[in-house]
Amino acid sequence: MKVLVTGSNGFLGSHLVEELLRRGHRVTGLVRKTSDLRWLEGLDMDLAYGEISDSPSLAEPAKEADVVYHLAAVTKARQRETYYRVNHQGTRNLLEVCARFNPSLEKFVLVSSLAAAGPSPEGKLLGDTDPCQPVSDYGRSKLMAEQAAGEYQGRLPITVVRPPAVYGPRDRDFLAYFRILKKRLRPLLGFGERQLSICHVRDAVQGIILAAESEKSSGQIYFLAGAEDCSWDELTRTMAAALAVRALTVRVPLFALHVAAFFSELFAPFSREEPVLDRRKAREWSHRCWTCDWSRARDELGYRPTVSLQEGIRGTVGWYREVGWL
Repeated sequence: MKVLVTGSNGFLGSHLVEELLRRGHRVTGLVRKTSDLRWLEGLDMDLAYGEISDSPSLAEPAKEADVVYHLAAVTKARQRETYYRVNHQGTRNLLEVCARFNPSLEKFVLVSSLAAAGPSPEGKLLGDTDPCQPVSDYGRSKLMAEQAAGEYQGRLPITVVRPPAVYGPRDRDFLAYFRILKKRLRPLLGFGERQLSICHVRDAVQGIILAAESEKSSGQIYFLAGAEDCSWDELTRTMAAALAVRALTVRVPLFALHVAAFFSELFAPFSREEPVLDRRKAREWSHRCWTCDWSRARDELGYRPTVSLQEGIRGTVGWYREVGWL
């Protein structure tokens, strides 16, 4: 089967490419000419150079595909307009190109995010039929991408998957916290318990492929998550144990988070990388619960997460050390 993967050079995209190749598919990765291709080196795949914000560059790779996995997205940006230009309008561009040049496409899988649905009420798992209440530009732009996909449902078989926070080898978002823990500090935000769904990259890839292969999945939205939800306290203790450090717990008040976000944005122009923390991200982190109900993916797709939190964190730490990131 011929598949097109946008965002193929990224953390989640590169793991998806490897699994698709292992299963015998012919994979084309859509990348920009400036993309870092380190995770794709040596893989038996094709590369197509293009931008999802540039529709003409999408036509050739899209018309050859049997299945499209759309992962390309902006998760951090200095300008809020960037989220909407890439995550929303870029998705719309790709959908239109597929509908025009490849109307017999077997499946279009849009990899969205729990952020599109928003935080969950305390003590409740967020379900796929609950109202969406995103709290950041990233979340709102991903929800708009889902809504664009809904407009094309009559022309293309589209499935949306919403992973929560995904971690594992190659991930840089959790790396920042691991580095703080290595200095024997364990910052916890606020003074109440915070709950989250979390997903190892191997399980996320499994769910994404199941969504593409299922005959029942067209027109549906599926949350993905790991086998166990956890508190931030439990997660960070597991991370510290994997590092074999005894870290001092430091409670960080919410106002301090917003102050740090302000200064992070202030000094961002002097850095080459997008800031890990900004005021938009701080608004997301201010909410205590980010948990989702993935039972529909279990019942309809046969999704079964297999990586325990302890196993996943240990493996991630081992990989970080192997490549010299920790």
